[in-house]
Amino acid sequence: MVNFLQNALADVEQFMSGDLVLFEEHVQKDCIYESLVEPKNYDGVCNVFVQVILGTLANATEIV
Repeated sequence: MVNFLQNALADVEQFMSGDLVLFEEHVQKDCIYESLVEPKNYDGVCNVFVQVILGTLANATEIV
């Protein structure tokens, strides 16, 4: 889990595009998923939020 979070943090664009998935066998690639991973105009702002969230989760996971 820690490695995944660190990898996702190192390449947030890959994570946001759906190319980096932790449990791929549990991901349903339906219309909702496709809508979430397709590029949007506000991806730059989301990228910053995702970096903060992934960094926090990675740090919290390392501590536990």
